[in-house]
Amino acid sequence: DAITVLKNAFERADYTFVKFTLDKGGMQDIPADFRMKEGNITLYAQWEEEPTYRVFYDANGGTGTMTDEQLYYMGDAITVKANEFTYTHKKFVKFTLDAAGTQDIPADFRMKEGNITLY
Repeated sequence: DAITVLKNAFERADYTFVKFTLDKGGMQDIPADFRMKEGNITLYAQWEEEPTYRVFYDANGGTGTMTDEQLYYMGDAITVKANEFTYTHKKFVKFTLDAAGTQDIPADFRMKEGNITLY
């Protein structure tokens, strides 16, 4: 008899379900007219890793470099690093989401889709 593949109910952190296949490697698709043969059949879930994003730091007129090596998935909490930039005759106040300093970083700062630059 023909079989109907059930909707995926599995979850895997930071991955999106793609499809079920007849092999672990994901090369054998399940044909539309797939029929049950003698014995058990195992279907394998195929997954695609969610994209990762980075946080960049811009000295905004100051000097020095800052790097955040952390890769973030969308929705991950972001911890803002301590300032390492210098700016002659100016005191660092805070990082913001824009160069003008008008967009504060929210308390529950989370990665959105795409890289983020802090100024």
